[in-house]
Amino acid sequence: MLCELGTPLTNVHYVNSYRGNLYATAKSKQQIGLGALPINTEIAGLYHCGQSTAAHGVLGVMATGLMAASRISGMEMGELLVHGEAGKIRLHTPN
Repeated sequence: MLCELGTPLTNVHYVNSYRGNLYATAKSKQQIGLGALPINTEIAGLYHCGQSTAAHGVLGVMATGLMAASRISGMEMGELLVHGEAGKIRLHTPN
């Protein structure tokens, strides 16, 4: 049996997270939602997305990834997600 333990000090040591938090970056309330990093950057073809962009965690990753994919492909976010025959969600492949 293998057991591992991680503490905030572990997060600081291995991922240099701000004060040992789970999400690695220091954010204020003003930096969440409308005050978050923009998806577009000053560099053409480079986009921000991921758990530290607009919101933390899996939902933040999914939402900002979908936003970036929408900007790159020119498709609406709803168009990018389609249901497969088996009920699985897959990314739409452009023609």
